[in-house]
Amino acid sequence: DLLGLPILQTTSGGRKWISLVQVAWVLQPERCCQAVTGKTWTEVHRAELEELKHKAAEGMQRTNSMIAAADWSHNSILGKVHHARDSGDPFDVTRIELLRILAKFFQAQLQLIGALTKDRQMNSIMALQNEYSFSVCLSGAADPRLPCSIR
Repeated sequence: DLLGLPILQTTSGGRKWISLVQVAWVLQPERCCQAVTGKTWTEVHRAELEELKHKAAEGMQRTNSMIAAADWSHNSILGKVHHARDSGDPFDVTRIELLRILAKFFQAQLQLIGALTKDRQMNSIMALQNEYSFSVCLSGAADPRLPCSIR
């Protein structure tokens, strides 16, 4: 809810489901941003900076460091040289940076699944088969909106 991502469905237990595409595009923003958000990466980054500047004008705390975090995040995502930043608050980051952290978590989970099934480990494969159907795996591998590292 806080990240403003569209909810695909809500289970009877109250668990909300979102599309992996809505999170993972930040791992390759220049390639995936337009397909997922309908805007170019430059437009999304510029809009985020404008929103942070608007909040700064309203007197919100920590906004200057968040603007610096947006620039740092932009350079980090694009692989450009950037200076290390330490604001002292691990949550003092932009929405894009939070999405990037979440996307890296999902990427690490997929890498773990790959390691568990390496060399045809049948016990792991049988356990994972119940969790991830063939159609789910195939739809993820075939979705061009996902970054290459996720597919």
